[in-house]
Amino acid sequence: MGIKLGKNGKLPGDALIGTGIIFCFLSVALYVITALNGVPNGLIFTGGGVLGLLIICVGYLKRISAALIASSEIAETAPAAKL
Repeated sequence: MGIKLGKNGKLPGDALIGTGIIFCFLSVALYVITALNGVPNGLIFTGGGVLGLLIICVGYLKRISAALIASSEIAETAPAAKL
């Protein structure tokens, strides 16, 4: 996929995807810490995991929308270049 923006080559939505992954890992870590203390709380595991997955979905939707916008711009300029 060739929609790299900027000099560092990061794709749109990478920050959101990374944030979602961090939320998922932190919720698992927090669940393990509470389970080791003897009081596991499933709401921590479920809430953080669902929030993390939603943030990851938003990141991928941002990446898809950027790819669609880039492909529409290419489609608009390609016929004019053939003239």
